[in-house]
Amino acid sequence: MITKLKKRRREWRQTILIIILLCVTFWELAGHWVWFLRSPVNVTPGGCTRFLLVGDPQIQGYYGEPGGIFGFLTRWDVYSYLQSYVAAGYRLSQPDEVVFLGDLLDEGSTASDDEFSSYAGAFHQLFPWSQMPRQIFVAGDNDIGGEGMHDYISKGKVRRFGMHFRPVNGNKTAKNGVSLIWINSMALSYRYMTDPDVQEEALDFLKSLAQRRNASPSTARPGVLFSHLPLEEMSRRRLLAELGINTVFSAHTHDFSTAVYSRGGLRTGPRDATWDGRHVMQVTFDEATLPCYAAGECVLSVSVPTVSYRMGKSSMALSVVDIDAAGRVQNLIVLPLPPRYPVLIGYLVLAVLCCVCATCF
Repeated sequence: MITKLKKRRREWRQTILIIILLCVTFWELAGHWVWFLRSPVNVTPGGCTRFLLVGDPQIQGYYGEPGGIFGFLTRWDVYSYLQSYVAAGYRLSQPDEVVFLGDLLDEGSTASDDEFSSYAGAFHQLFPWSQMPRQIFVAGDNDIGGEGMHDYISKGKVRRFGMHFRPVNGNKTAKNGVSLIWINSMALSYRYMTDPDVQEEALDFLKSLAQRRNASPSTARPGVLFSHLPLEEMSRRRLLAELGINTVFSAHTHDFSTAVYSRGGLRTGPRDATWDGRHVMQVTFDEATLPCYAAGECVLSVSVPTVSYRMGKSSMALSVVDIDAAGRVQNLIVLPLPPRYPVLIGYLVLAVLCCVCATCF
């Protein structure tokens, strides 16, 4: 009788453990597919270039995490989360370009050269070029400096970011002819301690683009600017206006927001596009909603949410945007990502139940 009871208890413990492992495995493997099927994204409109915007992935390093096995698990979990949902967002949206809007690394600015190389390698393993061949990397303050008053933006930090990703200032042409520009926005802000040569490099880059545009106005194309800092935190906004920029995309704040600027760089007011953080939001900016933008008389600035649950925000999202040949937003979709901490708490509860069952049965 005692032997049968022990056998039954062992079978109960095994059954409970198998059920828990199946639940965890199912959610970890199928969670992003469930999100994929529930996230509606339309086909890219004709004449538009589609972008997948990834805000502040900020993959964790070693010094900001606990030591030992717990630190390994925290890094693994956030890496797995980011890789799964950015890849699912790529498959869902089928973008022409993937844009990482700065703060690619959490400890990039404070890392040694070897550590930076290691972190950059981990980043490229999470988001491989072979799967997303057209990528734009914008430098953020966590990547090259500016995270705090004493985090100096040096030429060395800027140079190594360019070695592992792309130069901090650059431009290319989209498939519909729109000029795509990305800049070191911290060098254009008075808030950050920046090497004068780095500031001069950013200004010279913008001036050279403006000169080329003024030299051949008949062939000049409208532009879209990708920046880590929102437009309101940058100086030299009047110079940016000379580049024919109609739309600016940024991150940094970890939240979704929009603002409207005059061609002279003055902020004329916010937009009524607010996101509740839970549901898919689709926004259009046409003559009815924003007539000055549709007429080319003002600049629209859009700040996108973070994709990482480690940024202290309860809401994360990927953003998909279609840009027409005039460099204006035809369609903007904010795709909320599932919260992670409730899932982790659920796993902890399951682990406790497993221990209790193992003790009681």
